Amino acid sequence: MNPIEPVEISVVVPVFNEEWNLPILISKLVQVLNPIGLPYEMIFVDDGSTDGSRRILREMAIQYPSLRIIEVLVLHHSRKFGKSKYNIRNRALRSFIDLLGVRWMKGRRIQYDVEERI
Repeated sequence: MNPIEPVEISVVVPVFNEEWNLPILISKLVQVLNPIGLPYEMIFVDDGSTDGSRRILREMAIQYPSLRIIEVLVLHHSRKFGKSKYNIRNRALRSFIDLLGVRWMKGRRIQYDVEERI
């Protein structure tokens, strides 16, 4: 993705201690989004993970330039702030895929959502 290109599709994923799932999810997202041919971004909102989630995201961001990381500053009482799907939704997007939890694992629903919106 060219950084000057306007983003057509944004995928927002809340993350909390998903170290083992992130490589699989990111790989699947890229497999679905690349063939569409539209500029996209994958936004991962880390909600204060205590495992290696942030490290994995940073490593994978080198491999996938379309991967963005938002690290939520976590105060002791504000856990799971990033899990709210409405906190990120105010971005100006032409296309939006709402991806919560492990919805991507249920068949190929992401691909159909994208195709329906194009």
